[in-house]
Amino acid sequence: MDLEVLAEKTSMSLQHMMSTLASDLHKMSSLTHACLGAYSEGVDNTCDAVDSSIKSMYALMAKCEELNSSLRPIYGLQEQIKGIKRLLDMFETQMAKSEKNS
Repeated sequence: MDLEVLAEKTSMSLQHMMSTLASDLHKMSSLTHACLGAYSEGVDNTCDAVDSSIKSMYALMAKCEELNSSLRPIYGLQEQIKGIKRLLDMFETQMAKSEKNS
């Protein structure tokens, strides 16, 4: 009789352990699935952000090139101003010499 009682208790204990194990494995699987979903969403969002940043960078580079092209005439104006300044310096030097001689 004792052997049957012990066998039944062992059987019930084993069944409880298997049920608990199945439940815990199901919870772990569900958690793993949720983590992988979050990871996948994070990777997708990161890729979208990087793609957007690259597009913005190329747009900025295009605007900089456009600005550089529109400022090219300023370099010619700069050379003209340097020439005028040089002529003014020469003129002021000559005026100062002629005032000393007078």
